[in-house]
Amino acid sequence: MTVTPPATPTVTAIPTPTPTPTVIVTMTATNTAVPERPNLRPTQPDLWNAALVVSADRTQFLETPPPGGSQFVFGEQVHAHWAVTNDSQKAVTETFQVGIKVDETLVITFVVPGLGSGETAMELNIACRLSTPGSTR
Repeated sequence: MTVTPPATPTVTAIPTPTPTPTVIVTMTATNTAVPERPNLRPTQPDLWNAALVVSADRTQFLETPPPGGSQFVFGEQVHAHWAVTNDSQKAVTETFQVGIKVDETLVITFVVPGLGSGETAMELNIACRLSTPGSTR
């Protein structure tokens, strides 16, 4: 006869659930200043009729154009004078261009190497010709 020892009970581990941590997200508003952007705008300097003046004559002055004319002859030379101001607290450190359009056509551009806060750039005595009639504004 063979004696079989009684079976040894086996222990099976039953997993216990691990509690899921609760994550609480809190949002805090932070005021972040929006950087000021330069504000370039046409400007009418003292003693000028407008920000862009067209005259039949050259000016003899360094900063003041002659009064703008109201009648010009096609084919004859006229002179343009323009001014632009940086109307912001931030300097424009990059080069930018100022252009003059006649009848929606860009006829000339000027490179401005930058402009400090509150500064004005201007050009006087720019010779051009009115070659054809149009609805020039």
